[in-house]
Amino acid sequence: MSGRLQSYFQPYPQVSGYNLARPTETDRKRRDSILHNQGMAIGPILPHQQPFQRPVSEQDQYKQISGVNGPWTAPKGNDTRDIRASLASEPDQEPFRFCVTMNPNKLVDRSEMQKIRKHVMHDYLRKEGRKNPVERDARAAKSVQGGKRRRVKSDSKPVPPKSQNPAVPSQIFDMGHLTPQSMCDGTAGSFHGDPECDTQWASFSRTTSQAPSEPFADLAFVPGSHAVPEENEHYSKAFADKTNAPSSPSPFELVGFKVAPYHSWLQIAIPSVDLEKLKYDCARRLRSKIMAQAWLPTLLQAKHSFLSTICISTAHDEAMRRLVFGSDGMKTRRLGAISEQLAVKNEVYAMINASLDDPKQATSDGTIIAVMNVLNSEMIGCHLTALEAHQQGLDRMVAMRGGLDELGVQGHLARTLTVTMLANAVLQEKPAGEMYLLYSRSQANFKTTKGTAFLESPIYHGEGYVHPNSLQTLDSETLKLLIKVWDLTCAFRASTVSSSGMTEHFAEQILNIELKRKTSHQTREDRMVEAIHLAAKVYASILKQRTPFSQSCCDTQVRSTHPSGKSRPAAFVQIARVLRYTDLDTCWAHVGLSGVLFWIVLVAAAAARRAKIKEVDDDAAHLANEREEEEARRWLTAVAVRCSILLGFENGSAVLSTLRNMLAVQEKLVKGSSVQRRRKACFDPKGTFARQNGFDDFAWDFLAAGEQ
Repeated sequence: MSGRLQSYFQPYPQVSGYNLARPTETDRKRRDSILHNQGMAIGPILPHQQPFQRPVSEQDQYKQISGVNGPWTAPKGNDTRDIRASLASEPDQEPFRFCVTMNPNKLVDRSEMQKIRKHVMHDYLRKEGRKNPVERDARAAKSVQGGKRRRVKSDSKPVPPKSQNPAVPSQIFDMGHLTPQSMCDGTAGSFHGDPECDTQWASFSRTTSQAPSEPFADLAFVPGSHAVPEENEHYSKAFADKTNAPSSPSPFELVGFKVAPYHSWLQIAIPSVDLEKLKYDCARRLRSKIMAQAWLPTLLQAKHSFLSTICISTAHDEAMRRLVFGSDGMKTRRLGAISEQLAVKNEVYAMINASLDDPKQATSDGTIIAVMNVLNSEMIGCHLTALEAHQQGLDRMVAMRGGLDELGVQGHLARTLTVTMLANAVLQEKPAGEMYLLYSRSQANFKTTKGTAFLESPIYHGEGYVHPNSLQTLDSETLKLLIKVWDLTCAFRASTVSSSGMTEHFAEQILNIELKRKTSHQTREDRMVEAIHLAAKVYASILKQRTPFSQSCCDTQVRSTHPSGKSRPAAFVQIARVLRYTDLDTCWAHVGLSGVLFWIVLVAAAAARRAKIKEVDDDAAHLANEREEEEARRWLTAVAVRCSILLGFENGSAVLSTLRNMLAVQEKLVKGSSVQRRRKACFDPKGTFARQNGFDDFAWDFLAAGEQ
């Protein structure tokens, strides 16, 4: 026996009670059983050798077996087969090693990395121990053949070695051989032998296409398809489509394939709902760095708070697709979208009701987050009754907690809840709660994070950002237009009903500006400029007339007609059509106009809320216009909710100030319209003064004089 083989067997530790004089057959069996129970490899022992000299650590075994200190050379003879067979007889180790830590520096710790490398190498040696290294290693073949390599002819085919071990890969992947699942040796069973299983096995190598570059181009997908990149279709089907699957695969059959991280999240008890796709869509549209750092850990603490985010995602996607495809196209392209949305909403409602019955969870951060997310989804769906109920419930829960300052999540929950309540008040043209207005004023001096773009808009310029330097990406004409809108806002807030000369002056200047449209190809930047011009004219017209957003839109929309006889769409419908072709994926952050986009959708969505519907002669045209306006209203509201969530985490102070200024403008418009209605009541239809009688008439005049 050569010295190399003798040194190879030296590292095995001693075993107490073992006779080292001259081992017999009984001694060998006893030794094998003891070493096998201790998880050690077993090799042949020759009479003249002393096999157990000293205990050796796992690191030394790793170095000697894997050849870290030098190139590995194969032993001679059939001893290699015995060594590798002994490695294969080791008890199975855990296939994965997870490192869970709260400190990211722990992941690069030398000791932890060494444990991971050792675990990987031991697992590799255990799997490769069943193969003969002489047949697969060129260096080993060279050492056995005396340094000479044989030239293999092109027409000759290598014959795989036969083995009695059923775990040999050449037999596992044989189409005519089916290896049963074994729980003791940990080897995975094969899917082959069944045509249906062969189809599922082939689907492991397929991947889905990446996300499209065009905005909202991914909305026209085939029902049932998955938009998750690198998704394991077989793994998803095994859990999502249990009705068509022949049998549920065991965990050992899935070891070694692609990991599906969405299955580690909290699941929903509805088999027909594709939770993986819904959570992927939600993360893609409502993602933020600050949200991932502070918001996501709180969401994972409660099931209803985590799953309530799906309500926002499904309502948002529903509004996007309805505007793109229309109501008729939705029936053919997305048949199960509405039922999926209702199923998720009912499940989340049941979880919220169960939490409200528990005194410990009734006013927790998770329950407040869940109700707030449901409120955002109802804002997109424009369900007024549900909005009122959720708003009153949130007010009571916050009052029971002791106010907004007592909420957790490092102040993000109070700020996000205030943004949601103020945005709802703007879209519904209703006064906001005094509690939320006071909190928004307390956050006025909240500093933005370093490196983030400041949200300048025509209705808000923060302290130190009065000069619109952040809007220099626009052309000079559009920049002048935004400055005039800012001047119009300041003049309107400082004016009264009797002294509105400056307001009318700036409004006339904005309305007289003509947009030079391109007759040929229009880029996304051209569409952005067009959307800014349309929103500025709608805003100027509303402030000039001193009427609420919805009422002004009702008076000026569908009544004018084209020369062809077709009715002209409402202004907010035109804004929605133009915004569809802009880059909404980043909320215009790539050009530093996120605040401008937020102002546009607030103006258009508030104008889309009509106070009443005027009658027209053509019923068919009326229904068509109503359908398009309803779809545009939901679409604009969905974009406004998405902007409030994303921008609220990045620039909470700027978003709160923008919403508070918009509420101040709306409040002044409501007061101005009421004064005009009172004045009209004092005159008859011919324009002559009507004599006033009674205390009610005196009270109306007294209030009108006080507001002037």
